[in-house]
Amino acid sequence: MDGISRNRIDRALAAYSHLDGGPADLFWAMLAIEALFTQTSVAVQQQVVQNTQLLLGNKPGIKKRLDKMYNFRSRLVHGDLDLPGAFREWDSCREPYAKGYEASLGLAMAIVIATFQELAHRGWNELRFKYVLDPP
Repeated sequence: MDGISRNRIDRALAAYSHLDGGPADLFWAMLAIEALFTQTSVAVQQQVVQNTQLLLGNKPGIKKRLDKMYNFRSRLVHGDLDLPGAFREWDSCREPYAKGYEASLGLAMAIVIATFQELAHRGWNELRFKYVLDPP
């Protein structure tokens, strides 16, 4: 990148560069995932589930974990979770929010890192997914 993203991989790298150990990390990690694995803004969660499995493999329980991550993200973004205040000690936060946040962030970061590793391993600088119907 030369300072500003120009494609989906650059956008994912730019989002990943914002991770700093703070509460907004889930936002940045999921932005990176969606930049990597979605082609349109329709059925985003389904695209992420399908395309992560195409690239990274179909791991046992991954769909359920991705569904939980998206459910947590949705509840967070739409104001349905009780949140700790900004000046509360993060480590002392034991509410369901903390458990859901940590699980969602861990999965999101694992997906982003594994994807960057896979791209480097394959020597790819972009991801393109096709939906093809095979004739009988």
